[in-house]
Parts: sequence; C-alpha cells; structure tokens
Amino acid sequence: AASCRAVWPAMPSSAGALALALLSLACWGTWSNTAKAATHLPFALYYCDFTLGVFVTAAVVFITIGDGRVFLFEDGAAAGGLHVLAALGAGAVFNLANVLLVSGVSLAGLIVAFPVGIGTALVLGTLLTFWIDPASTSYPALLFCGVAAAFCAIVVQVL
Repeated sequence: AASCRAVWPAMPSSAGALALALLSLACWGTWSNTAKAATHLPFALYYCDFTLGVFVTAAVVFITIGDGRVFLFEDGAAAGGLHVLAALGAGAVFNLANVLLVSGVSLAGLIVAFPVGIGTALVLGTLLTFWIDPASTSYPALLFCGVAAAFCAIVVQVL
C-alpha cells in the first residue's frame, strides 16, 4: 500500500538555503514598497497587476527551476493536478482576503479592520476545518463555545 504522506525536498546545500533566505528577505517588502511607488494607479488596478506578476513569476519558476513538481509523495509520485488547483484556490482566497483587509484598513482604520479580519478568518477557518474533519476534535462543544465567543467579540468590535 502506497503512502500519500508528503515528503518535502531538502535543500541540497547550506549556500542554496542561505541564497533563498536572502532572496525572500529582499522580496519581503516588495508589495508595500511598490504600492507606495504606484500612487498614480487606483489600488484595485495596482493589486491586479501585482498579483498577475507574482503569479506569472511563480508559474515560470514552477515550470523551469521547480521541474514542474510541487512535492513528492513517499512512493515517488508527483503531486497531481488537484493539489495544484487547491494551491491556486488557496492563493486566490488569500489575495481576496488581503484586498479586503487593506480596503477595510483604509475605510475603518487598523484598530477595527485587523481584529475583524483576523477574527473572521479564525471563525471561518475553524468551522471549515471542523466541517472537513469532524473527528479532529475530541470536544466539539468546547470548540463551538470558543468559536461563538470569537464571533461575539467580532460583533462587539464592529459595533
């Protein structure tokens, strides 16, 4: 019986790991820095351009350097199309959430928008995780009491 547990590839050298860490450090502030530089563009147009650029760059790296494999399973098989589609869907949801959070900050301020955004993600993420795998918690009543308390905190924050 083949196992479907993911095996993440190891970095072949410390120099390669250091190079990737420095590259990610250099790119960390790209979004906010380019957003400040693009004041002549409406935010929605800027964000669509930025997202498209990141997607195309990731696709090129995935196809060329990444050898077209997301990760390998223990039996050596590459991740299938469903895994790639799930990753694309997760990225789309993340981008939508990022746009909504930034728009919320510009409308209501950071003190209101951030707790509401993160609290909503907590509530919806917990409910989705429970819906996908109800056996993941031994005490669903406690889980839903915590989710209800978080939801009440969100409602009170908005009022």
